[in-house]
Amino acid sequence: MKIVKKKIESDNKKMEIEIEGEKHTFLMLLRDVLEKDPDILYASYRLEHPVLSNPTFRVSLRKEAKGNVLDHVIQGATTIKSLCDELAQQLEGQGVRDPST
Repeated sequence: MKIVKKKIESDNKKMEIEIEGEKHTFLMLLRDVLEKDPDILYASYRLEHPVLSNPTFRVSLRKEAKGNVLDHVIQGATTIKSLCDELAQQLEGQGVRDPST
């Protein structure tokens, strides 16, 4: 995954990023996590063509939200990491091992 284009509006309430090397899986998860944040007005992404284009992810904070949009996106990514870590711990606790080890 690589951010190839980033635009943050001057009030730090809206952000648009173009991401290379990602399609629906991660972006749908990030969108779902961000939509649970009460400070997020909207989170969406668009993928015009699955082979020829990179997806564009857009996030906007509510006017009354504190902080900046980038902090909320970073927190969303951190939440996803925590969920993955929790799932891995539960699987290991049930005797399921990572096949790469």
